[in-house]
Amino acid sequence: MAWSYSGNPATSPLDELRFKIGDTDPAAPIFSDEELEYILAANNGNMMASCTQCVQAAIAKYGRLKDEVIGGLEAKYQQIYENYQRMWQDIQNGTSIFGANLVNVFAGGLTIDGKVEQYNDQSKVQPKFTKDLMKSRFLAGQDEIAGGPNVGFLP
Repeated sequence: MAWSYSGNPATSPLDELRFKIGDTDPAAPIFSDEELEYILAANNGNMMASCTQCVQAAIAKYGRLKDEVIGGLEAKYQQIYENYQRMWQDIQNGTSIFGANLVNVFAGGLTIDGKVEQYNDQSKVQPKFTKDLMKSRFLAGQDEIAGGPNVGFLP
């Protein structure tokens, strides 16, 4: 199992992923190159999804290990686990270090002026459905004769 990191996240998607999940120390690797390449391929190169999957895998990996003291060396797996737990919470809260918020919420039409502005803005995608979409033209008293003046138009 190979491990590599150039020190420049712009070099490759693998280095970018290592940088974002904190797997940049060759003395303490978290994932092999093959594991990260698999995760990137499984997520079609989507960096955010790959980072999320790596964080989940690290939580699973370090969550089952206990702290150890061997001679004068200590292995603090609990701290690593807690750090990845915090990273996971940040992802869920939309405050992740991986980039901007995961979801940008837009609530349009909260005011009449806002609805008019959104309706008149031709650069915005207009809704395909309206409240009158299923309204019967016959019940509305419109001409039902084929080729009449209102054929194909809703009131």
